Amino acid sequence: MEEENPNPFNLYVKTTFGGPPVVLVVTLTTYRGPDGAVQGATVIGHDTATQDIYCSDLQNFLDISGSSVAITDLSGGITHWNWKMAHLTGATSDSVLGRQFIAEFINKADRAITTKCWTDVCNGQPASIVEVMLDRQGAEPLGVALLISPKTDSTGKVTGAIILVSKSGKHRRETTHRPESNLVQTLFDTTNAPIIGLNREGLVNEWNRKVEEITGFKKEDIVGKQLPKGIVHDGYQALLEQVLAAAKKGEETTDFEFELTTSSGENMVLLMNTAPRYDEEGKFIGSLCVGQDITKRREVEHKLVTVANDLQKVIDTVNAAIFSVDTHGTLTEWNYKAAELTGYSKEEMLGREMITDFITPEMRAPMQALFSNAMKGEAISNFEVPLYAKDGRAVQILLNATPRIDSGGTLVGVVAVGQDITEKKAMETELISVANDLRKLIDTANAPIFGIDVKGHINEWNQKAAEITGFEKEVAMGRMLVDDFISDEYKQSVSNVLEDALNGQETANFEFPLYTKDGERVDVLLNAATRRDANGTIIGVVGVGQDISARKQTEDLLQTVAADLRRLIDTANAPIFGIDIHGNVNEWNQTAAKITGFSCEEVMGKSLVKEFISLEYRDSVQEVLELALNGNETSNYELPLFTKSGDRVDVLLNATARRDAKGNVSGVVGVGQNITQRKKEQAQVEAIANDLTKLIDTANAPIFGIDTMGRVNEWNQKAAEITGFGKDEVM
Repeated sequence: MEEENPNPFNLYVKTTFGGPPVVLVVTLTTYRGPDGAVQGATVIGHDTATQDIYCSDLQNFLDISGSSVAITDLSGGITHWNWKMAHLTGATSDSVLGRQFIAEFINKADRAITTKCWTDVCNGQPASIVEVMLDRQGAEPLGVALLISPKTDSTGKVTGAIILVSKSGKHRRETTHRPESNLVQTLFDTTNAPIIGLNREGLVNEWNRKVEEITGFKKEDIVGKQLPKGIVHDGYQALLEQVLAAAKKGEETTDFEFELTTSSGENMVLLMNTAPRYDEEGKFIGSLCVGQDITKRREVEHKLVTVANDLQKVIDTVNAAIFSVDTHGTLTEWNYKAAELTGYSKEEMLGREMITDFITPEMRAPMQALFSNAMKGEAISNFEVPLYAKDGRAVQILLNATPRIDSGGTLVGVVAVGQDITEKKAMETELISVANDLRKLIDTANAPIFGIDVKGHINEWNQKAAEITGFEKEVAMGRMLVDDFISDEYKQSVSNVLEDALNGQETANFEFPLYTKDGERVDVLLNAATRRDANGTIIGVVGVGQDISARKQTEDLLQTVAADLRRLIDTANAPIFGIDIHGNVNEWNQTAAKITGFSCEEVMGKSLVKEFISLEYRDSVQEVLELALNGNETSNYELPLFTKSGDRVDVLLNATARRDAKGNVSGVVGVGQNITQRKKEQAQVEAIANDLTKLIDTANAPIFGIDTMGRVNEWNQKAAEITGFGKDEVM
């Protein structure tokens, strides 16, 4: 407190609403009581995120500050009026609370400009200074300077205005010298915002510490001179002249940007407010510019634009339907894939009600429940819902939905990502139709299935296991498999098999005995497989067994059951990779690494085509990538990748150009879907279909078919033989 105006410093302040600490750039200034003695310090700070001005220990400041201070709410009504203000105006605090500050204490001629400054501050603008005539009770009006700053609550929301009043000498004709307010000058010098003043001839007469800091030009080298040539960029010189010309006409200019060059040659961007200044006769004497250094903010905004563009590109071109709704269920996002699947363009969908307009009546309640749960913060996954396309087709979508939160943490809706499983569902239906007999064998198979957790406790026990052992599921669950159900001579070997499975080493065709509730021995041929959660963490072992007496009859069935369980356990995600403009890999996600066997470290910086694409496909893949680099995107391109071990992985690829903030192509991002398994299944279906067709054509019995109109659509060789009519004649 012995130093009147120490340098600004950073202060970390905890918030009351659970967020991260707020970083303030603060300046300490001593304040004095009525007797002139030092009473404490006023802390004036800039929130480095919002640039609002705060005062600590506000109530104490109002009560004992040597400055005249008033506070208004957003309606302009007075909520605080300190002793100095009462002394200056002749109006006590009790008599003014609730009254309109501007209407009752500002001279009529100055109310318009004061109202504008006060309104700008209440709307979130930086602090503003205006010189006016203050009306007083029982005394002549007094020329004063008002420093109007935003008053904010703990969340940063503006709740009113703080008004510091100091004598300025405006319109005081009895003197030719207007003393500058110590408080105003202190704020000029110590505020964490750049302040520049120019006289009527355009010579600099104010150049505070912040301007010195950001430009590198010292006050003593600038004051009394024209702004140095070249400090303001040529493109902004005309704008600055317009602003200063407006000030000469008594007009203020708010929120205009201009660029300047520092003494070291760096470019800076300032957001400025400019107001005219008047002498004691009310004549224009110059302009005052108060601003913010927004250089870093502009850099961040450019980076955010780049990220947003990349994300929007991924949303628009990813091989999955993406849409979002607001809290009322109205569509706010509809990507390219959603439009492709349904036939409805983005323009047709945005603004419409998702559930009432596009969901069938029987699915509206479940869909509404999904959105409601997502808006409560729950992530919804693997929800199947039919969307009806423009042509009436039902498109089956496997949906994941999550809440959508804005930058302020407010829930603004739900975003949903869907995978088109229409073809998969149709294939499943066809496979089920072909494999009904096999499914019946599986359902009736003499195969016990059990599971254990990582500690060996039983957590799965099917009906067949219960049947052959005599122990019901309720009795077996939670008990130790080895200790309670395996004979002593096999306990060690069974434990070894289960331990291997818990370490990821699976065992097939392991023979061991189970003892029933009645003490009878049942020999089981076991397949022990590792059980993993969605993150790939081992959570137990699943065992599929078979009574050895039926082994020969059910080996094929057992393999099918084990394969079904394997498909349930194993999960597949979408591989994503990226290249730069030279074709070198600069993005490689975990799924790409998983399906190829090449880790991220092994592929980064290497040529995608030369290193990871086989020779016969290099030209076509290179062509797709070059098209994307030229802005021509490719959808649903089948790309063969070869793994580290030489295996082929078929990927359905979308390739799109990646652009920087200026729109220049900086590379390609590819989003794929592993369709290797699907192609194998298609081949299986085709093989089965071919076998069935051959069976029908060569059967030793006439086989024919008709459609719903009675027309022949099937006519095998035997039918042709016994009737004499060829297939081409009757079809």
